[in-house]
Amino acid sequence: MINAASYHQSMHVSESDLEPSAGNCPLCGDASRSPIALVQRGPDVTLLRCGRCHGASADRFPKQAVLDRYYAAYYAEENPIRNTEANVTLDKPERLAQRILEHYESEPSTRTVRILDFGGGDGTLSKALAQQLLSSCADAAHIRLCDYSAVPFRSDDGRLRVEVAEDLASVGEGPFDIAIASGILEHLCDPVPELQRMLSLLRPGGIFYARTPAVAEILRLTSRLGIDFDITFPGHVHDLGQAFWDGALCNLPLVGSFRLIRSTPSIVETTFDRNPARTVIAHLAKAPWWLLGRRYKMVGGWEVIVEKERGE
Repeated sequence: MINAASYHQSMHVSESDLEPSAGNCPLCGDASRSPIALVQRGPDVTLLRCGRCHGASADRFPKQAVLDRYYAAYYAEENPIRNTEANVTLDKPERLAQRILEHYESEPSTRTVRILDFGGGDGTLSKALAQQLLSSCADAAHIRLCDYSAVPFRSDDGRLRVEVAEDLASVGEGPFDIAIASGILEHLCDPVPELQRMLSLLRPGGIFYARTPAVAEILRLTSRLGIDFDITFPGHVHDLGQAFWDGALCNLPLVGSFRLIRSTPSIVETTFDRNPARTVIAHLAKAPWWLLGRRYKMVGGWEVIVEKERGE
């Protein structure tokens, strides 16, 4: 079996632990959805693509109690994956921090940068962002970390402060300069309210970064070839690639004025020095997109940066 993410585990969900099949798209509410392939057999769970917003979602979601058990086991100290490098989703997070900051414009009057990190584990990525900002344009950095089981990093730098929030509703009113949702939206049965909340908390000119899986076409191909491809259901219940993100600001019920300033295949998670074979494969898989654009869909992951309009 091919696994879409080495740092997550799939879990077979029984009939009694599944919600009834949802007729409309859980992202935009449209009724026009077409099947891509099965993500689980017996009981069958199918990945469906929406004809309006182009997001792909499972036709049946696990019940909340199932997800609670799934993530409690995943974050447990005795979980062998938690305590290995396989649980690290991104080698050298400073690479991604630098990539995000290429699109960030600091406010001359703002010397304290505020970062909202949703689903960021211990805040490794937001810490890398803060450190780069402190070395360039900021006098202080405040991070609000929101995760299922957040245990924040420790810092000896008095200019860097991190606080933990139980959920996005309790992070405060903002505004934030940068909001991050790296590898989290695909886990949420209803991610649009969380997306709206994060965008609303940005200051005018602030940026939002998201990274999501884009494996639907890989799943379709492997299914036709009789190869099992595990998208790690029920951990991943959505697949959100280029077609979804390029139209998200128009197709989703979002409030406010925003513009998409980056929409490309996601950063390769591994590096040549730590995981050479996997890194080569990932680069080869993403490379055709830079030549073929939207015609090529098997990139494996997608990332976007959205800016809040300065008139807001």
